Amino acid sequence: MKLILIVLLIAQLHGAFSTSIPLAQQRDLMSIWDLISPVVSPIAE
Repeated sequence: MKLILIVLLIAQLHGAFSTSIPLAQQRDLMSIWDLISPVVSPIAE
């Protein structure tokens, strides 16, 4: 349950930053998330 909250928090932070950071940095964040999400998703379920 905690992990789901953490994922939601990360999503909220990403949403907050996406309005203020350049597109290049957004792509970096998404590529990092692509690496993390396969690990986090099975644990969260």
